[in-house]
Amino acid sequence: MNVTKILVCCILSVCVPGVFMAPPRNVIQMEENKVDKTTLKLEIKPPVELPPQQNNPNDQLKLVQQIQPVQQIQPVQQAQPVQQIQPVQQIQPVQQAQPVQQIQPVQQIQPVQQIQPGQQAQPVQQIQPVQQAQPVQQIQPVQQIQPVHHANDLEEKSKVLNAPSEKRLSVEELKPADHLDAVKLEQDGMINKDYKKEIFIGNHEEIEDENLEVAESKLKDVFAKVDSDGNNKLCIDELQDWIVKKTLEHFNEALEENDHIFSHMDPTGRGYVEWKEYYIHFLLAKGYPIERAKRHVQDYDEIELDYEEREQLIKYKFKWTDADQAPMDNKLTKDEFLAFRHPEQSEQALQNMVKTIMESLDQNGNKVLTEEEFVSLPLGDVDDEEQKRLDKEWQKERGEEFRNQIDFDHNGEVTIGELKRYIDPRNPDNAKSDTKILLEEMDDDNDKCLSWKEVENHKDMFIQSKIVNVRRILHDEF
Repeated sequence: MNVTKILVCCILSVCVPGVFMAPPRNVIQMEENKVDKTTLKLEIKPPVELPPQQNNPNDQLKLVQQIQPVQQIQPVQQAQPVQQIQPVQQIQPVQQAQPVQQIQPVQQIQPVQQIQPGQQAQPVQQIQPVQQAQPVQQIQPVQQIQPVHHANDLEEKSKVLNAPSEKRLSVEELKPADHLDAVKLEQDGMINKDYKKEIFIGNHEEIEDENLEVAESKLKDVFAKVDSDGNNKLCIDELQDWIVKKTLEHFNEALEENDHIFSHMDPTGRGYVEWKEYYIHFLLAKGYPIERAKRHVQDYDEIELDYEEREQLIKYKFKWTDADQAPMDNKLTKDEFLAFRHPEQSEQALQNMVKTIMESLDQNGNKVLTEEEFVSLPLGDVDDEEQKRLDKEWQKERGEEFRNQIDFDHNGEVTIGELKRYIDPRNPDNAKSDTKILLEEMDDDNDKCLSWKEVENHKDMFIQSKIVNVRRILHDEF
């Protein structure tokens, strides 16, 4: 009944707000008076003593002693840091460090076999987990140390650049050679008209600058040198050996000349020459003051070069780039500078030269030369009869050279390989073919040898006045 009254009051207080805010005080007091006030008493009884149990060994085996903790595994000793590498004078590039092999995870511990009755259980040592190895940091490559320009080097350079004009290099010494001694073709694809003189006489200019009597006397001296057995005849073996000897002489002269020019531009012995240094020497050889030449290679606005000078420098820059082998740093070593001035001395430069000649003569771009392409004349009409006659002679000579010397397999086409074989002065077959040509042109009695009389009868092959042939020389050049 009391509970019912209280429940009704709660419902009315929720449903009708403000009617009942709290239960009446007399209700609460009435409910409190009806609660029994009893005292709780707890009675604690003593425990019942159990009889002692007998020790049973089988029961002891059932309770395995608690596994003792494993002895602590000593941590892996920390790797000692690598001792600092002492710098050496020339630092070699450091090889990339190999990555550390990943540490294999510890195999899972097999569960303990069940202990048979009567065996005493051994405590299992607790295994500590292995810490994961830290990866080794990748070793950074050592930066290449740039060479330091010492004051002495700059002083030596300054002395060379400020030297009197008579001690400076000439344009002829600096520029790449247009004419290559003992090479059958010029770099522009023209036939070397002096080739026979160069392989038989050597420095033929010494004979041509003399009068006819002195020139004939010097030619006879050359004949005696070629005649190694002294029988007054030049036979096949003697001619071949002599041609090889003269070719090597031209090579050695080019080496000596290269050493002189390179050491002049590299007085401190660094072993290379930069393009701007070469450019300054070229301007000095042209007569420009040293200070203006230095400023010009920085902004290229100091000196107003004429058309011919600009064209020369553009052509030289292309040849410089061809000679600059890896690393291509716009600097030439002594060997590269030799290839720059004498491409016949370098296999790569000679290959570039042959490719350039092929491209200049190959009109249809099929990478082979025909006789028609090889003998073709420059575009333009010629009205002068003498000029027409020289044109026909020029074409006839080139046609014979193409058929007899360049086209080795005689199929009417010349590949780049055949052209290189023809041009390369180091080709051992050239001495044989050159000997054959000399005998065909001079061996009047067909005895496979040349007598002094036969050489004298054909002396125009070796002694030719530049004044008399000036028009022919100009025709061939243009």
